[in-house]
Amino acid sequence: MKVESKIDHTAYHTRTGLAERHVRTVSDTLKAYIHDSNYSKNWDTTLNYIAFNMNQVACSTLGFSPHQLVYGKNLRSEIDELRRF
Repeated sequence: MKVESKIDHTAYHTRTGLAERHVRTVSDTLKAYIHDSNYSKNWDTTLNYIAFNMNQVACSTLGFSPHQLVYGKNLRSEIDELRRF
């Protein structure tokens, strides 16, 4: 018994759609930090700040932040805590 597959499919490629847009946003943000002499030597330490900010900004399509969609509430930063007073 010989079985032939007639299904044509493309290989999984992570650089498509929303994932590619997210990677491009992180890359553009890092480029902005690298050109600043204060951050050029330790750019990897700013990744946490970039991730935090990207997770708290609402998506223009959905109107919710990624953190809010996953956890059901918005992130609170230190600045938000200071604004309460």
